[in-house]
Amino acid sequence: MSAAISNISVIPNSCKGEESFYHRKISPGVYLELAEGDEDIGCELFRSIYNSYSVYSLFFVLFFIAPIIVGGSGISAQSQKADSILSLLKMDKPDTNKVSHLFQLTQECELRGNFEKGLSYGSEGLELASKLNSRKAITKFSNTIGTIYMEQGNYPKALDYYIKALKLDEELKNKKGIATRIGNIGNVYMYQGDYTKALDYYFKALKMDEELGDKSGLARHLGTVGIVFNEQHNFLKALDYYFKALKMDEDLLEEAKQTGNSEEIGRNKNLITTWLGNIGSVYFDQKQYPEALKYYSNALKSAEELGDKDGIARNLGCIGTLYAKTEKFKEAEDYLKRALAIYESIGGLDYLSQFEESLSQLYQTTGSYELALIHYKRAIGLKDTLFSQENKKELVRKEMNYEFEKKEAAIKAEQDKKDAVAETENRRQLLFLWFVIAGALAVGVIAMIVFRSYRITKKQNEIIENQKQKVEIQNIEITKQKHLVEEKNRDIFDSVSYAQRIQSSFLTSEVYIKRYLPEYFILYKPKDVVSGDFYWMHQQGEYFYFCVADCTGHGIPGAFMSLIGMGILNEIIYSKPMKETNTILDELRRIVILALNPEGKIEEGNDGMDLVLGRLHLKTKELQYSAAHNPFYIYRKGELIKHSADKMPVGRYSDFEKPFTQHNIHLKTGDIIYVSTDGYRDQFGGTEGKKFMSKKFEKYISLIANEPLQEQKKMLENEFAEWRGTMEQVDDVCVFGVKI
Repeated sequence: MSAAISNISVIPNSCKGEESFYHRKISPGVYLELAEGDEDIGCELFRSIYNSYSVYSLFFVLFFIAPIIVGGSGISAQSQKADSILSLLKMDKPDTNKVSHLFQLTQECELRGNFEKGLSYGSEGLELASKLNSRKAITKFSNTIGTIYMEQGNYPKALDYYIKALKLDEELKNKKGIATRIGNIGNVYMYQGDYTKALDYYFKALKMDEELGDKSGLARHLGTVGIVFNEQHNFLKALDYYFKALKMDEDLLEEAKQTGNSEEIGRNKNLITTWLGNIGSVYFDQKQYPEALKYYSNALKSAEELGDKDGIARNLGCIGTLYAKTEKFKEAEDYLKRALAIYESIGGLDYLSQFEESLSQLYQTTGSYELALIHYKRAIGLKDTLFSQENKKELVRKEMNYEFEKKEAAIKAEQDKKDAVAETENRRQLLFLWFVIAGALAVGVIAMIVFRSYRITKKQNEIIENQKQKVEIQNIEITKQKHLVEEKNRDIFDSVSYAQRIQSSFLTSEVYIKRYLPEYFILYKPKDVVSGDFYWMHQQGEYFYFCVADCTGHGIPGAFMSLIGMGILNEIIYSKPMKETNTILDELRRIVILALNPEGKIEEGNDGMDLVLGRLHLKTKELQYSAAHNPFYIYRKGELIKHSADKMPVGRYSDFEKPFTQHNIHLKTGDIIYVSTDGYRDQFGGTEGKKFMSKKFEKYISLIANEPLQEQKKMLENEFAEWRGTMEQVDDVCVFGVKI
């Protein structure tokens, strides 16, 4: 099992700090969460707490709490807050104040991984909220209890409570609450491995978050989408979503610090802990262990600052698994045992199963087979409990019941609508009857008017008939013109298609290229049917020549230029004694200028091409190249090296007699050469409709360079299509890559 699974977060704080509650500071470390509209109750409670704290409370804070914090005894601010709420709870009557305190205690226990106490306080609060008929409080308790059950691996009960919360939010028309519940239901399916259904719920939640402008919800659900992509081994998209979520929560944390909102500070710190750990897991799966350890360690530090037992245990286990992979067996055993000890105390079945399996594999690797068998049996037992068939059946049943109730409500609403329509129809018929009676009385008058109108209409019809005949004659002529235009269009299309076949025949075949370059790819995407970009390759003796060029224009004009360029290159290679890349480009420029401007007029013939021409020695791996405007890249041992070009085209310009420069590079086995025209970099797209740009192109090449070359071609195609979206392709695209 991958480390990424080990660090999946259920987003335990999804129910904290929701917008239908606001917070008031009562005393150091104590916050009261009240339902909207309960301001008077909050003020009265404030006065009672203020009186009860008095001098004794100040003495307690100054001489007991302050020394504990300064002395570093390990009691966190969250622990102090829980103790303060407990002291308030003892004084509460069974009213909304007690409901608020029970809810805060439930949240604190869930945050710190104390699940049994969290369920106890949550159940008590839910029962009291039901007696008081506080539907908002019932919704929040149901959501938080569902989260605790999911963290314990009890998915049917988690779904039961989430659906209960969702129904109430739909009744209350609480759109933010609905988005949160939908996202939490997606978490249940994600944990069960049903990623298609999980993504369906997450994207619904994201759409609602965007409509509501809910940054907190956006960050949370962006992260959960990243989790699913990670589980599907789509690591690039997983990292993209994780870093978006991390950046958004870091921004929200800074906003919370500025406003002094302690609840939001705690919630965002907890989510930042989750995204740090999940980013570490992606790097783990990609075997980038130093990066993984860095993010796991940051996540562990953050969890320890929060006092989050679940987060501490999760990241301890991930670090232990990483140490086992890097053969640091002693450290691995220590971290895994610490993780298991915490999870055994808080009851997290999912992670218990994973880290028992990791410890079993560790003992097997180090030859402790008896211990390996013991922990393997424990892991299997936990998995059987967690994913039993009964759990899955109950999960499906809960969803079906909810869908049935929704359909039943929809049918009833439809029937009510039909009844209302029928009533309206009856009234309409009665009104129509009265109109008929009134109409009958007026028939005589109308008949006279109609007779007179008939005579006028007859004359008008004669005029209209004459005009109709004229229009029909015009339509016949228009139809003829239409057929003529269609015929011309067919001729043009046939000509362009034939031109495309001619151009394709000039391009070097992939069978020929593969004979000399076993590992390569060519991404070739004309803007129109024919292209102004071309690639040309030729083997001569121990040398292999390659050229990637971008001619002036695109479509048919660009295609003409490409044919001229390929034809001249063939002529130079076969008939000229020159073999050096710079002299070939000088000769190519001379012939292009002469061909396009035979009379040598200075004001004419500025067409030409930008290109890279390379000559590779097939045995010694020596590369000689010359380039006009277009640079190219070499990827070597994790570094993308950019090689410059002469700032002049192959064609007429102000200093066109200046010779091209020759460059020589010794390549090493494993190096990858990338050559591209500017069509990929100049494509407009993205959310803001901007160019892709060279910097982004270079960054993406570095990101995919370790993949097989044919896979790189697919990834470049997908990235181009995703970036372009619905926008028009602005230029021809040609990208060539070859591995030495």
